Amino acid sequence: MEMGVVLTLKKSICRVPIPIFFRIMGFLHQANIKLIFLNVSMYYSNL
Repeated sequence: MEMGVVLTLKKSICRVPIPIFFRIMGFLHQANIKLIFLNVSMYYSNL
């Protein structure tokens, strides 16, 4: 069951054009860094 889900995910990922995939990943990466930075600054302001 889980293997089927993984296979369909891989197939749908393969259908997505690579540049769009990397653009989405880059956007998520930037958002992640901003969130981590916000969390760290809030943590230090609470100390």
